[in-house]
Amino acid sequence: MRRDPRHVFRALSEKTRVPETELERSLYVTLHGASDLSKVTPLRPWTAADLIDPSLGYPLEVYRTDTTRGVIEAFLIATSDDHEVANALGMSTDEVNAYRTLFFDTSKFKTDLDLMVYLQAIPEDAPNKALFKIAFHQGIGALRWHFCRSKGEVSPGDVVRTIMTDSFYRSLEHRGQPITSKAAKEAAKMANAALMSARVLLNDNDQVETNIESLRMKFEEIRKNRTVEDLAKAGLELVH
Repeated sequence: MRRDPRHVFRALSEKTRVPETELERSLYVTLHGASDLSKVTPLRPWTAADLIDPSLGYPLEVYRTDTTRGVIEAFLIATSDDHEVANALGMSTDEVNAYRTLFFDTSKFKTDLDLMVYLQAIPEDAPNKALFKIAFHQGIGALRWHFCRSKGEVSPGDVVRTIMTDSFYRSLEHRGQPITSKAAKEAAKMANAALMSARVLLNDNDQVETNIESLRMKFEEIRKNRTVEDLAKAGLELVH
């Protein structure tokens, strides 16, 4: 069953949910008026002394604009930390929390599987599909780089680890194809890049020789089990 992160807004908009919190009451009044709220909550009517929750105004404006809606929802997909999102976008934490609570409740995604199903159901030509993919696969750091003046920092170690990991798994994509195929040759290049990155990391370790030998044995195991002679030829020379 597909989870709906907009369930609160839809229910309040369609009057199928009785507002429970002050924030929900504020949205209900904004959408339908104080008299409508008083009809559904006669024991707690909206009085002249009641004020619209100040944290609602900007999130509602953001939600009503396609471009800003897509950006903030990508950030909410990328992290559950409202403070981190607020810091990236220049909003208050209360405003981010209000948006997540009323308009895009990511707590509905109980697992990453739920979130993946939701993202896959979005049409490929939808304007925010690519943005949501970046959020899910690359995280808030990539979003900050694309959208924020405060870019954040990436450590050299993180760069090398990312290249190593990405290259290693790409080097396995040739499996099941002839050893002389183009895919196998490209896999060898990826394995070479992975090994070069691994050496950079291992050179900062006190047990360099031990770790290099473990790495060599691991790739030798892959070579034997997966027939990647050209992978070994291009890569294993680095650890000898």
